[in-house]
Amino acid sequence: MSADLFTFNNTFVIYENKIYDKGAVGVALNGNNLEVYTDYNLGWRAVGPTFTVTKAEGNRVYEIDNKPVKTLYAEVLGEEVVQNMPKSTIEFPLLKEENDITVARSMLNILDDESILYAGVFHEGDKVRFGLGSASHVNQYHPEKVFHSKNRDLQAAYIYSCAARKQFLSFELEKAFSVVSQLAPTAGFFTYGEFYTNVKHAVLLNITTTLLFLNERQTTHIPKAHKIKTESKQTTRLTEIATLHLIDYVSKNLQYQQEELNATKFKLNAFIEAINSVVIISRTDIQGKITYANEQFEQISGYSKEELIGKSHNIIRDPAVDAAVFKDLWTTIKKGNVWHGELSNRAKDGSIYYVKSHIFPIFDQNHTIIEYMAIREDITDVVKSKKAYEEQLNFTNMLLDSEENIVIVTKNNQIDKMNKAFYRAFGYKDMESFISQHECICDLFIQRDGYLIQTTCAGIWTFKRGAKYHILCCTFT
Repeated sequence: MSADLFTFNNTFVIYENKIYDKGAVGVALNGNNLEVYTDYNLGWRAVGPTFTVTKAEGNRVYEIDNKPVKTLYAEVLGEEVVQNMPKSTIEFPLLKEENDITVARSMLNILDDESILYAGVFHEGDKVRFGLGSASHVNQYHPEKVFHSKNRDLQAAYIYSCAARKQFLSFELEKAFSVVSQLAPTAGFFTYGEFYTNVKHAVLLNITTTLLFLNERQTTHIPKAHKIKTESKQTTRLTEIATLHLIDYVSKNLQYQQEELNATKFKLNAFIEAINSVVIISRTDIQGKITYANEQFEQISGYSKEELIGKSHNIIRDPAVDAAVFKDLWTTIKKGNVWHGELSNRAKDGSIYYVKSHIFPIFDQNHTIIEYMAIREDITDVVKSKKAYEEQLNFTNMLLDSEENIVIVTKNNQIDKMNKAFYRAFGYKDMESFISQHECICDLFIQRDGYLIQTTCAGIWTFKRGAKYHILCCTFT
């Protein structure tokens, strides 16, 4: 990870009198009295909402929150910043948690397909936030916190700091180094990346300062480096400190709101999933073009999502429905109201199905209609049953209105209706006058061999008055 003054052409390391362009130089120290302390000064503060890496391969990221990375940067940082990437984004790395360590990932390059290379690996599903750095935040670092005792004597301190960090902070970075140099004799260099190891894991850091401290116990006392009072805090502008605190405060509140939103979204998704399994749902833009169709819509219409998206609902319109119905529908929802009604639709195979529809507008924060949503319930079976009943009723009424044929309707073995031809033929005024004299229609039958008296058969029945009638008996369910 050695540097080459930002040319990014070729890096090298030197060992004794040889130069290597491929390889690494290592130094090993060992001893029973040796104490080693490691630490790092990140200096970047996470701000804004949390995003999710949704498409990535190694250190190449294509999408974050299902958006092209460049699009997300434009939304968060502005178009001016995007026009000069990656140079313009050095102050805004992506931060993520890796092995219990907050690490920064700086942008290296934008490829032709607008995917972005970072100085470190991303995995799909990684949670990231934009980082904001400042000299005051870097200079707040106090390395004594990593030691068990503030009075411990140190023999050496090594600093490995990112070259991009130097480019961003310039001489302000020297103030942070001076704090370390007051603890022990210090050496180090700038790199293109820093490896840091905590108790459990080793990670690659970007735009970070990595530190190594050495202490040798039970040795001849080495005078401790004289501490020089630093004035970094005094020279730091109060407005900058206050600004960082304000950003931190807003970010924490935003993070809390986002966690609540994520919890609500999870519940809402579960609710929508349940709804999707039983009702037909579609959404359209303000021109009426379908932008969303759920699986129930696909199933009942016979069209796939690909066939529905971008089309109007005319694709399933039943020609038998009066155009005035649709005119009323559009007038209602354009006024911001909800339209209710039952419609017949035509499926892809030409069959007709029926839905109970609720169609309503969706508004933005300014109460402007931005789309329409329709929730429909399949009532085909109910409508067909109703139609069958109506057809049966119409047929019955037609028979009852007959002037020539005698019609008797029974229900549960009891007389339900008789038409006018019956009353006229047998001299009864109405149903009551008949029932007052007879308990059963069979009282009018002539019980003779060869004649059928069952009311569920067709045959020639003879009544006591001597007239013969051909009777066709129909059973309705």
